[in-house]
Amino acid sequence: MIRNGKLRDAKRLMARLLDNVEPHVLALLTECADILSHPNAVARPKLLALWGEHQAHPVALKIIAACAPARDEWESRVVDLPEAAPVRPDSTRPSSPVRTRRSAPASRSDLRARRIRGRAAQNADAYAEHRAGVDDQPAYGPRPDAYAIDYDNAALYALRGLDCVTCWTERTRADHAPRVREGDLSDDGLCSECRDKGREGIPSLPANFTVADAVAARCTYIATRHRPATARTLLNSEWHAVGPEAKALIKAWCAANADLVNAEPPKDDTATAVCACTSTTRVRDGLCADCRELAKGTIAGPRMNSERGRGELRMRAAMATAAA
Repeated sequence: MIRNGKLRDAKRLMARLLDNVEPHVLALLTECADILSHPNAVARPKLLALWGEHQAHPVALKIIAACAPARDEWESRVVDLPEAAPVRPDSTRPSSPVRTRRSAPASRSDLRARRIRGRAAQNADAYAEHRAGVDDQPAYGPRPDAYAIDYDNAALYALRGLDCVTCWTERTRADHAPRVREGDLSDDGLCSECRDKGREGIPSLPANFTVADAVAARCTYIATRHRPATARTLLNSEWHAVGPEAKALIKAWCAANADLVNAEPPKDDTATAVCACTSTTRVRDGLCADCRELAKGTIAGPRMNSERGRGELRMRAAMATAAA
């Protein structure tokens, strides 16, 4: 069939009869049939190229030789070309005129508003795609894999020195050695505002203290005044803020003082002020907030609109009078 040019029939017959043929043989026969479905100007160069590709496979060469027409059959070979689609009788009819609907041209302000809305939608989509669920300021640890970089946070300037150990804000350069005029070069860890308020800082170090002593004093202060989870977070933040030498010192201190870091801080046993009515709400001068308002006669509102509220306030007033 291939030699006689009946390629379509040959393909259908090959699909029915050659079910048990090895796949590579069937693929080669299919490729030969596809090549011979073209005119001679295309089929002959492709068949020669296929012959050259299979020089190392004698079986494939025999299959190609069996499919190829003989030398005297190339000129008389007829290829079944697909039939052209029938021409519709009305295909020569002239096309209808194009009707264009015209509207008022958009102004520059409208075009600018459209561009702004488009950019806003794109920015919102991009943020939701890349930043949704990402913590811009993780408590500790490196940035997880596949998380986008927060370029706004990365563009910020680094803090100068270490933060205040009480309010955790940036300190000036003078705050790192506040007692230098007295000959004390140690750092109390406080900013100027916390120092003026009399808040407790890192104890002063001896005159011949070393960098390791200063690091140990700051780590001890943090570990003894915060709960374990908070202390570990703050120490990790300190580790990221210092240089290589101080990093090694902090790591060594944490390894040697793991029990101190994991210990609960001591509770504040300071006595809580109690009003004469047993309330502890904003007690000043022995009176809570409600008793002070009652003494001034300024209580009003829903509490005075019920019998229970008025009775409670009368009881508070009697207790406050008795205590006075």
